Amino acid sequence: KKVSIGKGLNSLGKYAFTYCPELKEINVSAQNQKFTSINGGLYSKNKSILYRLPHNGAKEFTVPEGVETIKTDAMGDLVTLETVRIPASVKTIEGLAFDGCNNLKYVQYAGSKEDWEKISISFGNYELLNANITYKKSVSVTGLKIGGSAADALRLNWNRNTSAGGYIIE
Repeated sequence: KKVSIGKGLNSLGKYAFTYCPELKEINVSAQNQKFTSINGGLYSKNKSILYRLPHNGAKEFTVPEGVETIKTDAMGDLVTLETVRIPASVKTIEGLAFDGCNNLKYVQYAGSKEDWEKISISFGNYELLNANITYKKSVSVTGLKIGGSAADALRLNWNRNTSAGGYIIE
């Protein structure tokens, strides 16, 4: 159920953890120069590559900001996954990265639709591409006047509220 990676491992096969449905956690030695673990998932030491998430029953997952590449089979067969949040830092999603994520319904991308279309998404990511994909809104409003004279006009201020996951209009 757990895999511990020692300080000496410096390479990993493409399908190292494929068909390991009992894998719940990956731990990496702090002395390992190539890999690290975050919340049981396997990443490159500099956290720019996501190699693998374990089968922990999660329905939602947020790819950490700074990840640029989601490797082949990184989320393979995570059948409980329904929602994934992908940061704008992601530039490459390798083939079959989301293969077998049969319940994936929602993808929330932190960039614009134009940014999403620039990501290199390789073959076999049907579950990802067939999900409902939403993009960050590119609205940047600090104030807005609606009709009437300046003295009578209604002024709206949009303030981002991260705890509410959106904006507050004042």
